[in-house]
Amino acid sequence: MNIAIKLSALAASAILAMPPASAATVMSEAWNAYNSGNYEQALYLAMRQENYSPMADAEYLAGTMLLHGQGTGANYAAAAFRFGQAAQKGHAESQCMFASMLLNGQGVAKNTELARQWLDTAIR
Repeated sequence: MNIAIKLSALAASAILAMPPASAATVMSEAWNAYNSGNYEQALYLAMRQENYSPMADAEYLAGTMLLHGQGTGANYAAAAFRFGQAAQKGHAESQCMFASMLLNGQGVAKNTELARQWLDTAIR
């Protein structure tokens, strides 16, 4: 293996070994991208954060974008999944969104009783 290939491999492994940006930094960048209309970048950052270290705010943002087709096509089932994950972590907005999707059968089976339970949880 020549020296250039060895150096490239070393550089790539060093970059991959670098610690990722803090979750707060990534989510700040994601919300900034979302608020400026750069939906593809916002979705990428939220899903990257979700995959690396799931947090409710990232799941909520990804769910919102998947629900409205921002940065990707609308995908109600994936949105409901993200809202459900964040709801279980105590994220009140996600609890309301998940309840709404359950109430309307949007991306999940319609379940008015479970929707009521999530709304009760969200208001506490």
